[in-house]
Amino acid sequence: MNQNADQKLRDKLWRIQNLYLIRQKRPTGIGTGGLGKFRFNNVQRQILNAILPDVKAGRPIELYSLKARQQGVSTFWLLWYLDDCIFHAGRISGSLAHERITLGLLWDTVRTAHANMPTSVRPRIREDNASTLAFADNNSKMIVGLKVHGSKLDNLHISEHPLCTEDQIKESLGACHPLTNVTYEGVSAGMNHAHDKYVSMKARGKAIFSPWMVQEEYRLPMPPGLSVNRTPEEARLAAFARSVYYVGIDDEQILWRRKQIEDLGRDFARLYPEDDTSCWTSSGGGLFNHRKLKVLLDEARKFASDSPSINSERDYTMWHVPDKCPKGRPIFVAGADVAEGLDVGNSERDWSELAILCLTCARQAFRYRARVEVGEFARVCNDWGRRYSKALLAVESNSFGRAVVDRLENDLRYPNLYSEKKRASMFNSRERIEYGWKTTTSNRTVVLPALKIAIEGHEMADENDPEKWNNEIDVLDTDFLQECFTFENVNGKVQA
Repeated sequence: MNQNADQKLRDKLWRIQNLYLIRQKRPTGIGTGGLGKFRFNNVQRQILNAILPDVKAGRPIELYSLKARQQGVSTFWLLWYLDDCIFHAGRISGSLAHERITLGLLWDTVRTAHANMPTSVRPRIREDNASTLAFADNNSKMIVGLKVHGSKLDNLHISEHPLCTEDQIKESLGACHPLTNVTYEGVSAGMNHAHDKYVSMKARGKAIFSPWMVQEEYRLPMPPGLSVNRTPEEARLAAFARSVYYVGIDDEQILWRRKQIEDLGRDFARLYPEDDTSCWTSSGGGLFNHRKLKVLLDEARKFASDSPSINSERDYTMWHVPDKCPKGRPIFVAGADVAEGLDVGNSERDWSELAILCLTCARQAFRYRARVEVGEFARVCNDWGRRYSKALLAVESNSFGRAVVDRLENDLRYPNLYSEKKRASMFNSRERIEYGWKTTTSNRTVVLPALKIAIEGHEMADENDPEKWNNEIDVLDTDFLQECFTFENVNGKVQA
């Protein structure tokens, strides 16, 4: 190897742009099967500029990339970390994704890049399977998974971070050491854990935002001889982009934007964001109005700051004393949502939750949230329901909820269980009492809209004027409000 070639191989940026082939978005004629050398696009240059000071100083990389769709952020990090494993001994790099389909796409990028390297520098493979690519000569490896654990990672990339569960993320971060490079990327998915992470990292100068307009390929061809008559909103956007992001927006980009808004509706602001604020509260398929939820969440957090809870332990929070209310005689109602509670090796299981509301002051009084077995949860519901004036207690009786209802009714003798009268059968007019609330396909269509109105007020109320919302209950549980952002209409069924 001559001196010039050796010098190039010492340059990581040269290696990434010359040794690795990737699948091109459009056929390029370079290589076979639409493969071509990796070239930094505008978003990837933005990432590079953000990390180079730490790279040159020998500090670990930590970066959050909030972005529009299809901007090549995961491709950047996969090649960056693959290169680290190939040219340094003993390195372990992990990539985390929220679903197996995404894992397959990530893995294809890694394998394609390795398989098409020049033979003179391509390392021999020691292990190659659906989750691991290990190199024979330097004891380095790349791994991918829905969780990345077991090995002490030198590099960790979390793809589509907003869609990953907190348990996935925590377990994978547990495989890191203080000098691990940790990178996050994704398109916003509501006011969930990712929003808080992005805001926190942005405050420390460890986050970047890449709006759609910095990616020049987002455009539609203009018919010859025609031009776009821009609306005032489009003119303001172009001026904003020029002053904040230092990019212009031409007519072909405006035409593309109009088509996307027509197709995607409110989801456009989330999938192709133009600022790093509105994207978190924009969703076309959500049950709740995300802009209203953001206001309600901020109000609940402010209430928690200004008026600390009366009593708070690991599993419960009390905002309202059980025996009195400033607006009169307290009337309490309670609802319980039952999870299985037993781990059985699944750290992502649901929570069992008990919420108690004061109807007198229209405010949440109490919240219990824990992962416990059904017997313990029945005891909790019994104890706290009795404390709160023997609150009317409605337990969802689907699945494991039936066992909680039976325990409350027969063993604990709870005095005020919600019940319904039902006919014994089609041929018997006698009525029977059935305790608990059973959620069905038919009553979901009534309950969910009622929940929406109770929390955020009438749909026709101006979302910019909270005083006119007239919501029926003040929810103080920030965890619940954050979960409301995840309610989406999936194939006609609203679910979290």
